[in-house]
Amino acid sequence: MNSQESNHHDTIYQKAWAYLQSHNTVVLATCSQGIPWSAAVFYANRQWGLYFVSEPHTRHMQDIQANPGIAATVTEDYKDWQEIKSLQMRGRVEQVGTLEWPLAAEAYLAKFSFARQFLRPDKLWQVAGKKLNARFYRFTPEEVYFLDNASGFSNRTQVTITF
Repeated sequence: MNSQESNHHDTIYQKAWAYLQSHNTVVLATCSQGIPWSAAVFYANRQWGLYFVSEPHTRHMQDIQANPGIAATVTEDYKDWQEIKSLQMRGRVEQVGTLEWPLAAEAYLAKFSFARQFLRPDKLWQVAGKKLNARFYRFTPEEVYFLDNASGFSNRTQVTITF
């Protein structure tokens, strides 16, 4: 890789990283038995690993249990096609284990302070008086693209990520 390619890669990486850091919601695209589904969840990240909270009985988690390989998108609602930016990713979801749980909780609570009311490992999780069977999950991307229409229509560049 020459220095110009390296600078371009660094710039794309920085833009993609800033985009990931400045957003809160990821749309998970799942598929089970040939039937696609999508669900939006809040995420907090450590590096490129995205932590989210969900209940195992939800449709997207049932799909993930059957097929942990998913696609995911971080984006927002733009009014002009020239402003569209997004992260388009492919990767895997795993339930967070006991050792990783404190890391997931720390990242999640740092980003979403409201979650302190229900994120307590020593008690049943509750939201608005409803008991939850919620768990932490981690989406680990294996392939990431940054779409930036401000740099040209359908300008999509692969981002090399490391953990």
